[in-house]
Amino acid sequence: VRANTFIGLYLLRHLDLDDNKLYELEDFIFRGSELPQLELLNLNHSRIYRISSKAFVGASSLKMVDLSYNFIAHPLDFLEGLHSLHMLDFTSNQIVTLQGSPFRDTTNLENLVLSSNLLTNITASDFKGLTRLTRLHLNQNFISSIEDGAFDPLTFLDDLDLSVNQLKRLHEDLIPWDNIQKIYLHDNPWICDCGNQWLLNREIVLRWNLQTQMQ
Repeated sequence: VRANTFIGLYLLRHLDLDDNKLYELEDFIFRGSELPQLELLNLNHSRIYRISSKAFVGASSLKMVDLSYNFIAHPLDFLEGLHSLHMLDFTSNQIVTLQGSPFRDTTNLENLVLSSNLLTNITASDFKGLTRLTRLHLNQNFISSIEDGAFDPLTFLDDLDLSVNQLKRLHEDLIPWDNIQKIYLHDNPWICDCGNQWLLNREIVLRWNLQTQMQ
């Protein structure tokens, strides 16, 4: 699929390209001037390993992008300018780092799924600007550390999944508790000490993590 493939489809709102062999998304392939009404884009299971930083230039109407089950790593600079995105799914890719605050332009994002990637740590700048995010799934990675302030921008977060990672300790104050309705922390190698005692004291943690065990 190359630039100008979708020229003339000015009224197209939903584009489904899943289960293809796309491999690379080149410059301007989904540019807004050709697909000005495009809101939903499905690219899952398409063997994508590289996306040009200019692939989505001007795609200001995009609200949902499904890039799950591909081979995308870093960088994620193709997200620049996608201000209308509400949902972004990166399930089962090869993302190792979120370095460079890749979501800084997706300020309307509400649902971000990064499950089943290769993340090992979360920094204080990774989710900068995501003040409207309500759902964040980071389960099934290799996360062993989360910096202070990493979740501070996420004041409306109500669904957080950190299950099936490598967390041994987690400071209670890292979680933005004001709106949390669901939190998944099970299947981490928690250390049984006073610093983790809150895991057994918070009713909402117990409600969603009956299988949580401490070592």
